[in-house]
Amino acid sequence: MNSIFVKVKGIVSNRSREKIQKILNYHSNEQFGEFLFFDYSFLDIPCGTVFSYFCERSGEIISHPFSCKILMVTQEFGFIYEGIPKGHRTLCHVALDRTSYDLIRSKVPVADLWDKLEQEVVLSTIACASIPQYAL
Repeated sequence: MNSIFVKVKGIVSNRSREKIQKILNYHSNEQFGEFLFFDYSFLDIPCGTVFSYFCERSGEIISHPFSCKILMVTQEFGFIYEGIPKGHRTLCHVALDRTSYDLIRSKVPVADLWDKLEQEVVLSTIACASIPQYAL
């Protein structure tokens, strides 16, 4: 299985999420949906991709079971993409299960902009120990 991974810089604030939804005329009924700031991607990642692992570095790499599906991808200029383009940073609307929602809310900062975010975690389709070191 090919590994797909992406760095999460933060959770989009309610204020910014409302602006995004208004500009794009985009609304979703996902109970545990969240808008996330994704860092520059090493890969093209299509909408519909499901991440099964949440990886954080706290001296050592810590892996958590996770369930996150990419529903919609956009960026700061309001264009909707069919997926995350390689080399781009994006705003993504994702669907999470309850446990994953609680985990990401407890580990990832909320912000209005990318520029204020220094912490990052990685979402992956494979176990965290198998992710290339440059991605962590």
